[in-house]
Formats: sequence, C-alpha cells, structure tokens
Amino acid sequence: MSLAVRDGRTGLLTDLIPCEDAYTNERSLAADVLPRVAADDLGLADRNFCTEDYLGGIARRQAFFLIRHHAGTHLHPQDSERFVGSNSTGDLYEQKVRVAGLVCRCIRIRLHQPLRDGSSELRLLTNVPAHRAGAKRLAPLYRGRWQIETAFQELTENLCCEINTLGYPKAALFGFALAVAAYNLLAFLRQALAAGPASPPAADISSYYLANEVAAVCEGLAIAVAAERWERFAVLSAGEFAAWVGGVVGGIDGRTYRKSRRGPKKPAKVQRTRRGAHRSTARELKTHNKSP
Repeated sequence: MSLAVRDGRTGLLTDLIPCEDAYTNERSLAADVLPRVAADDLGLADRNFCTEDYLGGIARRQAFFLIRHHAGTHLHPQDSERFVGSNSTGDLYEQKVRVAGLVCRCIRIRLHQPLRDGSSELRLLTNVPAHRAGAKRLAPLYRGRWQIETAFQELTENLCCEINTLGYPKAALFGFALAVAAYNLLAFLRQALAAGPASPPAADISSYYLANEVAAVCEGLAIAVAAERWERFAVLSAGEFAAWVGGVVGGIDGRTYRKSRRGPKKPAKVQRTRRGAHRSTARELKTHNKSP
C-alpha cells in the first residue's frame, strides 16, 4: 500500500509513503505523514484522514486542512448552522464545531445529485479562517481532490504500476515508485505541450497516447542515439532546460495527443470487496518465515 501526495497547482505527485503491509490503514501512517506538512500548507484528504491525530497534527504545524468528515469522528456544535449560499454542486451550510480540543468549521453540502454510494450530502472540516476562504471557495477546492483518483487510474492503466509478477512487497513498491516517476514526467509533458501553438489545454492531452508513443520509440531511440548525447542535459540549469523544452514543443502539433471524447458514462454500481478477499503478501511471507 502506498500513500501519495499530489500538488494541486502542478499536478505532480510530490511525496510517496510506501508500506509493505497491504492491510495498513492511512490512519496509522500519521507519524509518517505529519512531518511532511509545512506551515501554511492546505491539505485536502478524504474521510480516512478525519482523525484527531491528523487534524490536530496539521493545526499544530500552523498548516490548514480541508478534510471530509468521517462518521466515527464526533463533532460538538459551537453555534447554530447557517445557510451560506449555493453552487453547481449543491446548497452550502456552515457551522462552528469542536473536534476533541480543536475548534474548526464544518461545511455541509446538500448535493443536487447523490454520489455513487447514495450519499446526499458531504461534510467538510476545515481550520481555514473564514476571512481567508469562505465555504463557496473551499467546496470547489475539495472537488479538485478527486484528481488524485484520476492520477491513480492513469498509473494503473497507462503506466502499469501494478505488475502481477512482482509478488514480493519491496519489488512491488519499487515498481510503483518507478511508475510515479514516469507519471510526473507525463504531467510535465502535458503542461509543456499545452504551451505549444494550437495545442489543446493540458487537461485535454492524453497520457495514454503519450505513454504509448514513448513505449514504441524508446528502444529504437536508445539504439540510434549514443548515451553520451544525453549527458549535456544533466548540467543544464532549470531555465536552460525550460528554454530547450520550449523550442522542442514549438515544432510539435499537440492536437495529435488530444484525448478521444467518449459518450456519457453509464451509472456504475459500487461493488464492495467481500471481507477476506484480499490478502497481505507481507503478512503471508512473515507467517511463512516463522513456520517451523
């Protein structure tokens, strides 16, 4: 199991916390996650991170959180809930609440359309002061958190981050880390291509087409171009490299890599994995090694 951190501004996966035991829950990794939080950061996370350890730990580091409320985390209202407006997603309500010893804001979104799991509302907890960001600004920000799910889909489908033959946990985690490095390169390429003439926006450039082209020409390129020719890039400054990339993308028609548009998706029924269907390879190996 790997916990990844995505930068909302650049789209890059900036940190990775690997764990060999697939049964590990994100909640137990707080001691590894919190030291990576810097002052004035804003962390967006799903309800698995809605614990006193995460909420209090982020606040103690003079940072901020916007995390979906988990039903297991009890809220103590500090005032009455009030309506603060609407957006394309739903009606917004806000209330001051206390979680353990931390006072924060609870933003409730009464959804116009239910989620796939049938939920008709979302509750978001945040310690961002109201004068810095109101509910109407924070609610769309949380919607952007789902882009990390898109990143995981690209890692799985386009970059083959889960290779079946890599059964040993360390090998599987190493393979996943390589896929993350490749994903960041593709994210950089999307942004670079979007800056070219007549190119579509970065969000409309297909990682699938980019990955396929790299896979198709990589071996031939390694044969045709001597390794020494690539060494000059190692000594370029960031500005020099950016200038070189700008010159290259100026001659590329980015429309070649535009995503293919598909029709509307059919409603998908969420199927839960039955308990015991998954096994932790790390635990199985540990048990095997202890056998007489």
